Amino acid sequence: MSEGTAQVERSDVRKTALLVLLVLVLFGLFVGAFPERKGLYSFSLEDPSGAMDVNQMLAVPDGAWADARGRTVNAGYTSSTYWVKARLPSWTDAERLLVINFPLIESVAIYRHQKGGHLTPPHQMGAAYPFGRRPVTSESYVMPLGAADSGATVLVQVRTRSSMQVPLELLTVDEFNANQRRVSLFHGAYLGVVAAMLLYNILLFAVSRERAYVWYLGWMVCMALFVVTVNGMAFQWLWPDLPWLTFKMLPPTLSLAIAFASGFFVYFQREHGRALPGDTWFLALGGVSLGVAVASLAMPFRVGIITAIGLAMLMVTSSVGVAVWRARRGQVPAMYYLMAFSFVITGGVVLALNKFGVIPRTFATEYAAELGSAIEMVVLSFVIIARFNHQRWQREAAQAELIRNQTMRTVELEARVAERTAELEAANGQLLALSQVDALTGVFNRRHLDERLHSELRRMDRTQSSVAVMMVDIDHFKHVNDTHGHQTGDVCLQTIAAALKAGCQRPGDFVARYGGEEFMVVAPDISAAGADTLAEQLRQRAALLAIPVGAGTLTMTVSIGVCWQHSNGSLSEQDMVVAADQALYRAKEAGRNRVVRA
Repeated sequence: MSEGTAQVERSDVRKTALLVLLVLVLFGLFVGAFPERKGLYSFSLEDPSGAMDVNQMLAVPDGAWADARGRTVNAGYTSSTYWVKARLPSWTDAERLLVINFPLIESVAIYRHQKGGHLTPPHQMGAAYPFGRRPVTSESYVMPLGAADSGATVLVQVRTRSSMQVPLELLTVDEFNANQRRVSLFHGAYLGVVAAMLLYNILLFAVSRERAYVWYLGWMVCMALFVVTVNGMAFQWLWPDLPWLTFKMLPPTLSLAIAFASGFFVYFQREHGRALPGDTWFLALGGVSLGVAVASLAMPFRVGIITAIGLAMLMVTSSVGVAVWRARRGQVPAMYYLMAFSFVITGGVVLALNKFGVIPRTFATEYAAELGSAIEMVVLSFVIIARFNHQRWQREAAQAELIRNQTMRTVELEARVAERTAELEAANGQLLALSQVDALTGVFNRRHLDERLHSELRRMDRTQSSVAVMMVDIDHFKHVNDTHGHQTGDVCLQTIAAALKAGCQRPGDFVARYGGEEFMVVAPDISAAGADTLAEQLRQRAALLAIPVGAGTLTMTVSIGVCWQHSNGSLSEQDMVVAADQALYRAKEAGRNRVVRA
């Protein structure tokens, strides 16, 4: 990756981190902005057998009741029946509403022990009863109270398979309506965010075809279904006449959410499809969660939900630990994952602290998990854009690196090709030269002579010039071979060839070995007199040679036959060779060591 791309990537991570930090701060301010919801000061009593009735509860002395000390009665997961007692304040104005804001209580029976000892019949409602049995339409359990209930003692009998929590509140109608408007607006906003992010991620998957978004879509759907089931919206709007479905839905939806979250964790952080350390653990955790989701349909609710919660805690701690480890090693997708899912984790922690009474009950803390998951979905949309940019920069860097490598390889290949071409041309030149040169004497051979003489005659015709052909023969060469040996004869041939070559100084003149001890000189653009003069100079040059032989020297002479013609002549190259050869023959007959022109 280039330095510029790395700087842009680090800048993008910093910007995204600052955005997430800002939203976390706003999240904290939002949570702290709501006033604490003051509940009724209550007491609780455990009834393990569930056989005690309200009259027996009234007879229990006050000292036997457990003081909740102003907090929500919270007994965790228990099989016991619980009774909650609270004394209502007095009022003289409009009616009041007794509110139990925990939708997962299966059975709620509310008794009012009014002044004068009158005990009202119980009103039975809860998650195990059809939604229509509730006197007030709300996901919470609401009991209207009249003037006769002012100052009365309220006794609430509670049974549930879920966590035992009984948050009692006494509200005016206006307070309740204001709170319901906030809840309805919040739930509507949450569902709107889920729908928008669902569509957004479907489009992302359609464009990118990345497997990670399939896992995220599954997580989003399962998590949203789990949340709306926990907060009572699903019971109110989806299955109001099927109360059993609420508890049947919770374990599998939470387990499936964990399974999809595990897959998303793995594939969101992979780059270029490469598996990372720890992936096997999360895939195994997802497989176990999927198995729990199926098994929870048959197992008891409490076993299923506790198992699912345990898997959720394991998934959260594992994913945070591994993501932190990867982020510290510079893996950008792990940083993005921590940024987005920090809101879900924060919301879950706030809700847990609220349920355990560590932080006060407010509207925001009651719905912290829902709020955190909604913010996570929005933030993740920005994170996905940042991740796309990161992947795009990686692709661009890889492409740039590939282009650089290809360019370097191309330049290197071109250099090698040029080098090889030069070597080949040089080799071809050498081969061509070798094919045109006589190996012994170093002058042109017969083949090149024929080609060159043909081209010179053609050029003579085109330029209206002339050409001379001289046949040169070493006199008494056979005697030299017979007397001094063939090695001396080879030296004589080489010496004569060098002398002829040195004597041809005009551009275009060349010497070739015709055969045996015969050489031919071709002189273009020369007059007849000039041809005679050049031939005579060559003869004299040969006569001056002294070749060392043993203790003495050997002198050589040559006979030369000349044939010259102008462009208006009609001799072919073969005719000129024959004429020069005949002139050479006459020179031999005339006594050798002379020049004769045809």
